[in-house]
Amino acid sequence: MVPTHVAPADLATFFAVSATEFCKSLTDAAAFLSAANMLKRNADGTWHSGTSDGVGMVAALRAAGCQSEGKRALLIGAGGTGSAIVEFLLAD
Repeated sequence: MVPTHVAPADLATFFAVSATEFCKSLTDAAAFLSAANMLKRNADGTWHSGTSDGVGMVAALRAAGCQSEGKRALLIGAGGTGSAIVEFLLAD
């Protein structure tokens, strides 16, 4: 469980899927994946969740000079992080 005094919270992988069940709102990526690695307490006391794995990985690839547009990718493993990266690559 995430302490209520922590805002925002960063979740360990094993909480990512169950975290979305407790959230009133989700980012599009978190809703698509049914998983989140970040939680933010809303002003009304409810939770909002999102994921940063996909955007972080694609930003790192771009910073290293790699452009993903029009390229193929091989996904080995399909855990929460891998799924989030693929979702962001497909949306990119």
